[in-house]
Amino acid sequence: MGISKSKFIAGLNCEKRLFLEVNHPELKTPISPDQESKFNLGHRVGALAQQRFPGGVNAEPQGERDFKQWINSTQLFLDEKCPVIYEAAFSFEGSFCALDILVREEDDIVAIEVKSSKEAKEIYVLDAAYQYYVMSQLGFQPKSFYLLLIDVTYVRERALDVNKLFQKVDITDRVVHLQDSIKKNVLQFTAMLAAGIEPQREIGPHCSSPYSCSFYAHCSAHLPKINPITSLRGSTEKVWDLHKKGVYSIEAIPSDYPLQAKQLVQVNGVKFGDSILRIEPIKKFINDVKYPLHFFDFETVWPAIPVAEGISPFGHLAFQYSMHIIHSDELNSHKEYLANPDEIFQGVNTEFELIQQMKSDFYSEGSIVAYNATFEKNRLKDMKKRFPSEADFLDNLISRFVDLMELFRPQNIYYLPAMKGSYSIKNVLPAIAPEFSYSDLVIGNGGEASSIFESRCAGSFEGNWEETRTALLKYCERDTYGMVVIWNHLNECL
Repeated sequence: MGISKSKFIAGLNCEKRLFLEVNHPELKTPISPDQESKFNLGHRVGALAQQRFPGGVNAEPQGERDFKQWINSTQLFLDEKCPVIYEAAFSFEGSFCALDILVREEDDIVAIEVKSSKEAKEIYVLDAAYQYYVMSQLGFQPKSFYLLLIDVTYVRERALDVNKLFQKVDITDRVVHLQDSIKKNVLQFTAMLAAGIEPQREIGPHCSSPYSCSFYAHCSAHLPKINPITSLRGSTEKVWDLHKKGVYSIEAIPSDYPLQAKQLVQVNGVKFGDSILRIEPIKKFINDVKYPLHFFDFETVWPAIPVAEGISPFGHLAFQYSMHIIHSDELNSHKEYLANPDEIFQGVNTEFELIQQMKSDFYSEGSIVAYNATFEKNRLKDMKKRFPSEADFLDNLISRFVDLMELFRPQNIYYLPAMKGSYSIKNVLPAIAPEFSYSDLVIGNGGEASSIFESRCAGSFEGNWEETRTALLKYCERDTYGMVVIWNHLNECL
């Protein structure tokens, strides 16, 4: 197989990546669980899109991909004038593509590409233009080309309505306009691959935009393992400018190079071990809170396919919380909630149940401490819209939040070199308390927790759910306990 659609897009971004995709796929970094979750979501969105155009035939071979059989099946369905073909495959002089949905309108072909996105990004148009090129060269020029995107104005009822989930966006004119450049790129890539010489290109912003490159670890092997220049936070323009100048580590940044204030804090921490500790703002924060303290954290899912009633695409549904409560006499208790995914699978919005549980778990007064409190407050505001009868209770909670992150975000109140220029709790915690860790947990981060729970709600989870449920509870409890660790440490600083 020559240049596939994904390889063509890779080549537009970086010819070196295309060369490696074709010649050295073994140099790829294995996909992460988060990437695998995104791929699975894309497959589910594609399957739902087929329901929008029912009665079609699927040209893709089952099991191991046989490209010759795939192309032959497509040709057979075209000859039979099947009204709808899913995954129609086309190959022209080594260029291959598979169209998500092909619709017959009498003698005309309408091409539809499905994306689990809310907007017609330029990369999607280029993707479609490549498919238009391959199809046209074979005599199957589409009359129209559409992107089938997620409609974020859709609000799910109990049952999912695939007709309302998607919106069609006509990109025919944009695709046709790009045909000359597509042909030029195809010829250029073909010649490059035929020459067999690996293109030379330094790492840069293209390594992560529009997609993260799976060859980045290979191409960045010249960077030191500790404090590489790419670990400098803040302006990425400065990072890549320094890299172009041959500066590969934070230690090597010239003293007269203009940096952002926050970057300078990080650099001085690396070079000289400089730390920052201002007692007065910490003391004010601690003195202003009201006991009992509720250290609180939500876990949410927010996929393109809304998981329950009242949720829009990419809208958050809070499925879990953990809360450590500290009284002025040091009494510490823990409360938690985890929704039943089987109910969510049926379209039930479990947030109403969550609210009732919060009514039992929260005290009527006392500060609610979160790390990045805006996130938790926004989830409560979402619930207010969905359950207006609970507005008074939710407003009371919202008014009581304080944000522990605000002591670390400015990086001029408390900063340690081990924070590595970040105010994320995942960096702050090990800097403050090196013994604190998530390493003993089966689930060790929020993205993984969300992906696993969402897969259960979608019916695609594989594994022991009772063990996984316990792992989810332990992870969320560890998260809020981490805030208690930070709180105790701050008190010790006074």
